Amino acid sequence: GMTLLQEFRRAGDPALLTEWVTQYDLFSQLCRDPGDQLYRHAWDDLAQQNIPVEPVYWNRGNSWVLVSAAEFLRLAPEHAEASRIATLFRAQLDATLATMRPDGLFWTVLNAPFGDDGRNYPETSGSALIGYALAVGLRAGVLPEDPYADALSAVLTGVRGQLVEEDGRLLLQGTSFGTNPGDYTNYVNVAVRPDQIVGVGATLMLLSEAHGLADPVGAALLDEE
Repeated sequence: GMTLLQEFRRAGDPALLTEWVTQYDLFSQLCRDPGDQLYRHAWDDLAQQNIPVEPVYWNRGNSWVLVSAAEFLRLAPEHAEASRIATLFRAQLDATLATMRPDGLFWTVLNAPFGDDGRNYPETSGSALIGYALAVGLRAGVLPEDPYADALSAVLTGVRGQLVEEDGRLLLQGTSFGTNPGDYTNYVNVAVRPDQIVGVGATLMLLSEAHGLADPVGAALLDEE
């Protein structure tokens, strides 16, 4: 999806947007849980089943779906499918935000078991991408400020908390390594590494997109200082 949208930015061919909608609908049909409004990681076409089969929702995979939908809505607000896509985007976003941790981050497995398992760790890259989707949606007018501006501020606070100073430079903590589709145990056993490109890139995306937007939490911190 992101490849199609970037090519549309370059070439302006509306057929690329049509193909994006086709792909988004396929993923939504095959991987989205209609009750939870969140996505499983993959679809096995030979076995005709999801991976994982259980309703386990990997953070970083879901976050990229949100980012792609937000970018489509920003690029093509007048598209014939924009209203329908916006409804699906909001439903997934609301379901995702319902799993936010008190510190503004999200577990590497969004929904299970809501932090009761110590193996299920907060994950930086997916959290930053969720924040990025919020920022894009706010800038594009797809999302109202209430309640989404406060949600963005919470995510910003969480991601900022993953930046620590070490030996005179900033270090980004908490990004999971490359992850293949699997069951719950597969996701929570993926190693976490500092300064991984997928985490650094996602955090740069978030901070640059959020720059200039209202940040009630950040403003309050500045006032206190």
